[in-house]
Amino acid sequence: MEGYKICPNCGERNDVSATACAKCNLPLDVANELSDFPTISQTIEDAITLRESKVQVREGVITFTSFRGYRIVKSFSATGAEADTFLLEGNGEQYFLKLYRVGMEPKLEVLQKVKALSEKLSRRLVRIYEVGLDETTSRYFEIMEYAKGGSLKDLVVKIRSLDSGERDRMVRRVVEELAESIHALHMEGIVHRDLKPGNVLVRSMEPLELVLSDFGISLRLGEDASKVYASSFKGTPAYMAPEEVSNYFGKEIDWWHLGIMLYELLEGKNPFAGVSEQVIIHTLVTRGVRVSEGLGERYKKLLKGLLTRDYSKRWGYEQVRDWLEGKEVAVYYEEEEQQELKEWLKAGFNKVSARRWMKLGLDVEEAIGFKATFRYNEAREWIEVGFRNAELVRRWYDAGFSPEEAIVFESLGISQKDANLLKKSSIDAQELKKLVEAEKISPEEIDVHDIVRDLGKGFKLFEKKKWQMNGFNFEDAIAWRNQGFSPEESKAWRNVGFTAKKAKDWKVVGFTPEEARNWRNAGYNAQEAKLWRDEGFTCEEAGGWRKCRFDLEQAKVWRINGFIPSEAELWRDSQFSLEEARLWKANGFTPKEAPGWRDAKFSVEEAKIWKSRDFTFAEAKEWRDKRFDIEEAELWKDAKFEPSEARNWIENGFNLKRAKRWRKRGYDPVRARRLIKTMSVVVRLAMLVGMGYGVRVIVDFLMILFIK
Repeated sequence: MEGYKICPNCGERNDVSATACAKCNLPLDVANELSDFPTISQTIEDAITLRESKVQVREGVITFTSFRGYRIVKSFSATGAEADTFLLEGNGEQYFLKLYRVGMEPKLEVLQKVKALSEKLSRRLVRIYEVGLDETTSRYFEIMEYAKGGSLKDLVVKIRSLDSGERDRMVRRVVEELAESIHALHMEGIVHRDLKPGNVLVRSMEPLELVLSDFGISLRLGEDASKVYASSFKGTPAYMAPEEVSNYFGKEIDWWHLGIMLYELLEGKNPFAGVSEQVIIHTLVTRGVRVSEGLGERYKKLLKGLLTRDYSKRWGYEQVRDWLEGKEVAVYYEEEEQQELKEWLKAGFNKVSARRWMKLGLDVEEAIGFKATFRYNEAREWIEVGFRNAELVRRWYDAGFSPEEAIVFESLGISQKDANLLKKSSIDAQELKKLVEAEKISPEEIDVHDIVRDLGKGFKLFEKKKWQMNGFNFEDAIAWRNQGFSPEESKAWRNVGFTAKKAKDWKVVGFTPEEARNWRNAGYNAQEAKLWRDEGFTCEEAGGWRKCRFDLEQAKVWRINGFIPSEAELWRDSQFSLEEARLWKANGFTPKEAPGWRDAKFSVEEAKIWKSRDFTFAEAKEWRDKRFDIEEAELWKDAKFEPSEARNWIENGFNLKRAKRWRKRGYDPVRARRLIKTMSVVVRLAMLVGMGYGVRVIVDFLMILFIK
């Protein structure tokens, strides 16, 4: 499908290869033509230029809680892709952190110059305290003052709720503050370029102090130039000055931006609220901003002075100062308006009719075309959505399309014939627009016949393209789609080795591709894995129990009782029931120790006592086999007797004390017993023959020595 270029001056649709508008002859490649003007000595815009090809914007919540010694109080909602923003606290003060995203690399030397400028103009600009590259996060940063009063955007709402006297006082103060801040910036040779309520911060309310912020696209003027050309417009469309359409930037644009901000303050809304960028550009080029007649004369004069399209006649600092002081200041806004009105009257419009059509942002020729074909209210509906060519509108109108539908199809380069084909296929224009924007599809990529064919095969709008971008051919896409997968999901599952059917089995029971891969590699099917996971087992844990030959129910009860798989396996293989294993383990026995004690008929309590007295299983068994209780065994063991030896002494009539004495003299139990018997006989014989006193003394000594 052929593309086309819209002329920013007259809205004419030109061939894609055209270099100048066929209707008004304005160059269509303005940015390229103006890029050779060497008028910028240094640009903060270039300094903040980001290497967008390297950008990898992370999704999700920032998890760190401190930054370079400051405590992170909270993160602010993201408003762009350039940076994350946070409220910091340190030394009892609060600060604002702008933390550039990974891949965003502003020029450090220029950040430092902006910091120096903020220090020099600290009364007028937001104070920047620190800039640099943070080593921990590898991200560039700016730490600046935190304006607790919010922005001018918030202040506008408060001011409009005041009574007339207080409101006038506050409006005057806002004008004074902003004029001085803009002037201070211009005196340093800087054009802000993006002044809007969100970039004006409220430092304090009483007295009211406003400071400028966000110098991301500011320009530094050359020493000998008061105007500059930039390669492209990068500001906010609703605040742009007419000359910005041609990428011509001078300090005058900041005064236009001031006029738009004051318009919002006085009227309660932006003059371009709800209007497309294309309509804004056309309005600026053809007629500018209309100032309401309902405002007081003083405020009308201020707005008209600031919103004069001819920047050479637009008010600047001196005129605004004179206005504040109540002096008479010339306004050239009416000259433009009167000149434009003359052209309308010459074309056959009366003043009332001309002003009505002028409010729609049309030039005379465009209005003539619409007036010849449509009633005013009908034309207004089409013009307000962005149409400027009555003949083109007539074709869409006759084809049965609403203005909202037609502008979508027209902006996408879709003809009435193709649009009808889409409409018959129940494709809503607004849905189409949303998808085109979301998927970043260019008009050249849209093939209506492909879309209709794909719909017939069950694909949604641009769905096939998504499948192709994720590496699927038609047959594979159908297979995955029939299982309920999106292209992105399908790619993730396929990357870990699943077919569409298998992937569905795992997805249905709640597994991610990575989880499913791990469970599958551990030998589980989807249902088995779900059962284990539902009982609180990780893949690694389940694999451990399965390797040790436990089923789920067994694993559950052993784990609840504090066992790990390898440990449980040892107890089970040693023929212990769970209750037995738990009892022996609770009393300090390992799976290797417990079987011996149990097989030797020790109760847990008995085994625990013997073990607590430093008896090994073998020792305990041997002493018990020799009919010793623990107390006896401990005494004989401490005296260095072996169990069988101790039992021999006891069976030969010796207690521990006597056994120790005889063994010390080198006797074993049998010899000791024989000697005792022999001596007993001798003693008794001696007593029978009536030996004398001396002999009895010797006998008594021998009796004490060998018998007792």
